[in-house]
Amino acid sequence: MTDAAPRVSVALCTYNGARFLREQLDSIAAQTLPPIELIACDDASTDATVAILESFSASASFPVRITQNDRTIGVTPNFAQAIAQTFGDYIALADQDDVWLPDKLQRLSTALASRPDAAFAFSDARLIDHQGGDLGGKSLLARRFTLDSIRRAFDEHRELDLMLKRDFIYGTTLLFRAECRDLTLPIPASWSHDTWIANILTLLGHRGVPVLDPLVRYRQHAVQASGGTALPKEVGYPARVQAYEDLRERLVTTATIHPDAIARIDDKLRYLRAMVEVQSSSLPERARIAAAEVASGRWMRYTPRTFTVDKGLDPSSLFARFRQ
Repeated sequence: MTDAAPRVSVALCTYNGARFLREQLDSIAAQTLPPIELIACDDASTDATVAILESFSASASFPVRITQNDRTIGVTPNFAQAIAQTFGDYIALADQDDVWLPDKLQRLSTALASRPDAAFAFSDARLIDHQGGDLGGKSLLARRFTLDSIRRAFDEHRELDLMLKRDFIYGTTLLFRAECRDLTLPIPASWSHDTWIANILTLLGHRGVPVLDPLVRYRQHAVQASGGTALPKEVGYPARVQAYEDLRERLVTTATIHPDAIARIDDKLRYLRAMVEVQSSSLPERARIAAAEVASGRWMRYTPRTFTVDKGLDPSSLFARFRQ
């Protein structure tokens, strides 16, 4: 590493992760661009997680600082406190159960350093099973959008089109500038830490850099906090309304934001509130609301399901859903 190389902090959160943790720690230690520190916040584990962290700390070539919570506070608050303790120029988020390819930090740091206008970079990931075997099939990003649509959206400054449609940037693939840390904190309880960081930075007018190669082996197992080999069930609409109301509240208190950020969030909120209304309405009223959302264009803009920004709408599938 040269003097000009970025100083990367890794923020790792753990909770009863003894089964997979050492493999993740070893992959961090094997990075071609080693981090300057590892901030490990443990959420009151009752297994051997902390002992594994302490053993790793004794042999690591970089400082490892371990915080043990007295009680379990949850994934998002735990990541928020880990992020707040970092000292590097860039911050990388680490889950306890994945495996990083050796050049993950190098590639993401290089991509971010090459774009002074960008606040974050992210990669793709390959899915592995609990034993580390490749699950095959589509990559993590390709389960959300086509890679070409992601590349074009970021090239054309249309990344909000994707972000407001579906969450697709995961913490284990994310690197962001420490100078933007205060813009991300505190993280509302209504959001997961990773999707909040990507969304709030974008809506505050910062750019992102996609590195569309899999730099993480993203483990799938029965007790993971999020993710899955199938598309996850969408969070309930009332909860998503609350999340976007929290996001809007943060935006209106910030001086510099994306030019149409508030208008875009208000439009998304209209869609989400319509979906809440659909769930409590009779069939004729559902059809009326659905038709209004299609006519407004909001259905195509925000319905995640099987659609992407590159696909057309199949009206039969739309109205079949509202007959359920």
